[in-house]
Amino acid sequence: QQQQQQQLQQQQVQQQQQSQQPQQGQQQQQQQQQVPYIIQRPPPPQYPGLGMAAVREPGTPAPGVARPPQTPPGMVQFQQQQEPAMMNPAYRSIRGPLSGPQHVTNDGRSFGTEVPVSPNTHVEIHFYGHDPRTQVPLEMCLVGCIFCILDYGRLFDAPTIAVWKKVILQRGGEVEEAYSSRCTHVICVTQRDSVVQQAIREGKRCVTVFWLNDVLLRKKLQPPWLALHFPSPYSDDKPCKNQIISSSGFDREERIRLKQMVLATGAKYTTYLTRLNSLLITKKREGLKYQKAQEWSISTVNLQWVQDVMLGHYEALRLPMAQKYQQYDAAESTFRLDYSLVPHLMAAWRVPVKLTEEIWKRFTASDAFKEAQKRKLENANSNKSDATTPTKQQRMTPELEENIPLTPATTPGDDKDKVPRVLFTGLKDVASLKKSIIQLGGVLAKSPKECTHVVTEKIRRTVKLLSAFGSAKFVVTPRWITDSADCNSFADEKQYAVDDPDAEKTFGFSLEQVLQRADRTPLFKGMIFFITPGVYPSPPLLQEIVESCGGVVYLKKRPTLKQVSTVTQGGTKFLVISCDNDLHLCRDYMAKNINIYSAEFILTGVLRQCVDLDAFLLS
Repeated sequence: QQQQQQQLQQQQVQQQQQSQQPQQGQQQQQQQQQVPYIIQRPPPPQYPGLGMAAVREPGTPAPGVARPPQTPPGMVQFQQQQEPAMMNPAYRSIRGPLSGPQHVTNDGRSFGTEVPVSPNTHVEIHFYGHDPRTQVPLEMCLVGCIFCILDYGRLFDAPTIAVWKKVILQRGGEVEEAYSSRCTHVICVTQRDSVVQQAIREGKRCVTVFWLNDVLLRKKLQPPWLALHFPSPYSDDKPCKNQIISSSGFDREERIRLKQMVLATGAKYTTYLTRLNSLLITKKREGLKYQKAQEWSISTVNLQWVQDVMLGHYEALRLPMAQKYQQYDAAESTFRLDYSLVPHLMAAWRVPVKLTEEIWKRFTASDAFKEAQKRKLENANSNKSDATTPTKQQRMTPELEENIPLTPATTPGDDKDKVPRVLFTGLKDVASLKKSIIQLGGVLAKSPKECTHVVTEKIRRTVKLLSAFGSAKFVVTPRWITDSADCNSFADEKQYAVDDPDAEKTFGFSLEQVLQRADRTPLFKGMIFFITPGVYPSPPLLQEIVESCGGVVYLKKRPTLKQVSTVTQGGTKFLVISCDNDLHLCRDYMAKNINIYSAEFILTGVLRQCVDLDAFLLS
């Protein structure tokens, strides 16, 4: 019986163990379903840049373990919240609206409530001048700005910089003689200066005088929008000092800015294209220059190239033929900036210039504000008076015409050589003076060569004056005509001769002595000139002056050494007029010891009426 009882107990224990095994299996199965969800949830998304989540390419495996498609009973669904992105202190360029969001295939994960994103959403980084909520008078566009001018003392003289400071004060700004923490803007040439680097670290707005000039023209404080507005990242050793660059397809204003940009990189800029040019900046893939550049294997780039070089992007120098610099779309803004190259300079512009009540009080109490109000009142009064002026002039015109004498001062029997042939230069309103000359019996000269009298206020080296200098007998002021009209006859010219001692001292000549020469032969008779294209004044203007003085000019084609040798054998002198920017065109002449002169050889030589072959030489 005891054995039977033990067997029954063993059977009961075995049955209990067998009944407990399914329950343990169910519990283990439930734990296996719960553990992946609780412990092995997917990691939060990573942020590579400024708040933009990394987008997984379709087909790549998702990080972590995939979530079960169904939520176990009794569990609250977990929603992963994205952490705020860490802002990059460096500025990132936003050159236009971002492309639409990239869609990722559904991998079964859920990171919170899905918010639909509009494809037209723009991510913009704003830059400011004044606080946009503040209305600033146009005449006082620099109010609240405190300037410090650095570096420009070695490029401009003191009177010029004094004018800049005066204009800043007139437009509501302030000027500090030395850099301090009060300064809001630093006008400088280069970023290499230690004071400029300190200003950048302290969050000051560092710009060039080009920016100041453009802001004054627009009458609005704005962040830099051109590469010329930023101080150069280079020292005196410029990266393009051995380059000779030309341009094609740009209008006049664009060419002026482009030339300034090219010179800022250290390169030479030429308006022409020769085989010696190293680069052509073009707006379109067309034109004669572009065709010749392709024929002569000269590299061509767009405007973006020189902008990137100006901003310190060395890759542009190494890879000028990169795709970025071979896009020619005339419809786009050609001077569009890549702000990502200057984050350290643009960081300060993310905060507007705020005008506090204290600044406004100081501004309204300043002399500049009072002068601006006075000018505004004077302009308003002048506009009112101008509105009534035309009717008065219409009533007075007939009376004035009746008072002008109609009897000529000369008779038909007078010698024609004694009739004044008058030429005007450097004067604005000459209509009444011309009428008086005709009514007095004089003649208006058709060209400088035939004039006897030049009428001007002071000695200005105009084309007309220089062209007439070899033939004119008198250089008089407009008063000679008005007094002659009052007397109804031409007055003695000696009393009305132009007296300009400053010009005579500057150019080293005496007007009286030059005009008293009895026999003034053509100054450049027996001379042949070759003028290179980059000379200023322009070659056509110099040609007019030289030809009026008896010389001959070649412009279209450069004479060969053989042609020069043939010409000089007959006694004719061959002279080359050039400039520093064009000396590469004169290497063969310099190799044969042919002198190269600057344009002053012509301009000053005509004023002095002498040829000095040892003066104004270029080396």
